[in-house]
Amino acid sequence: MRAEQLSAPDTSLNVSAYDLHTRLRSPIICSMMRAQGGERILDLGSGLGYFAEKISACASMTVCVDICSDNLLTIQKRRAVPLVLLHASAEAMPFKDASFDKVLCSEVIEHIQNENAVLDEIARVIMPGGILVLTVPCSECKFPSLIKMLQVKTVHDYDGPEKHYRSGYDLDGLIKMLARKGMAPEQHVYFAHFFSNVLLDLISLTHRAFRRFVLRQHSWNWTDIQLLNTSLAFRIYRSLFPCMLLICKLDWLFLWSGRARGSGIALRLKKNAQSLQGQHK
Repeated sequence: MRAEQLSAPDTSLNVSAYDLHTRLRSPIICSMMRAQGGERILDLGSGLGYFAEKISACASMTVCVDICSDNLLTIQKRRAVPLVLLHASAEAMPFKDASFDKVLCSEVIEHIQNENAVLDEIARVIMPGGILVLTVPCSECKFPSLIKMLQVKTVHDYDGPEKHYRSGYDLDGLIKMLARKGMAPEQHVYFAHFFSNVLLDLISLTHRAFRRFVLRQHSWNWTDIQLLNTSLAFRIYRSLFPCMLLICKLDWLFLWSGRARGSGIALRLKKNAQSLQGQHK
């Protein structure tokens, strides 16, 4: 076993808190979810439960669904807040129609080959008048990508839970696709602009090199990252993280233009009150 893996992981620490992309989405998602008491909320593709833990402080019930059982076991070990954990496919969820007031689906559908089946399921389990908050990679982003220029394969190119079947979505196409499921847009936000993208690419390249040359891995999941949260590499990264967050604030320079497109899109949508439960299109 390698030196980086000798120390037992810190189960009290959720490494998602030190994932730059997660932190960029966090204020947008919390603002769009507007979780309230008495609500039943589903976090679909919950990963290590970072957003579910935030949401659960307000909702009466928060359910985490993930295809990776290791991620759910990691949440269970943390025991930070009461969450309902379920190992299931997003394409066939074991819930009755209209089971949830709100659904969060963040950075998930691009990982699933049959996106249409997933969107059908999401629309089915949301009650009429309920809310979907969805985030996806944006194909409209015009900022140069170091990873694309260097033609480096990342974890998203290899088989496993992090594989991408689609590189991104454009806003108009996404809205039309969701409209066919009875979902009407209420708000959208582009996030992760130039400075964030540079940092995200540098982090991805460094992490890729560490996994490839130190741990001899091509693919991994969130639990694999959690297991290294006491390693020297993670401690160094964690010490630099506040500076990265400050650099990301420079993205505001690009928001002066209403045409600025980031590498991510966040959407808040409302299910039509007239939608029939269980109707698949």
